Amino acid sequence: FKDFVRNIEKLSRLIEVNSIYFVYPDKGDMFDFSVSANIYSR
Repeated sequence: FKDFVRNIEKLSRLIEVNSIYFVYPDKGDMFDFSVSANIYSR
């Protein structure tokens, strides 16, 4: 499952999103991250 999180972190650097929350089933904690990229501006 950790590899999945790493892939999400890599994708988060490519996609522009705001306040996306991922729930980790094992911990029950909710993490948020914001990333900015210029993919959609092209």
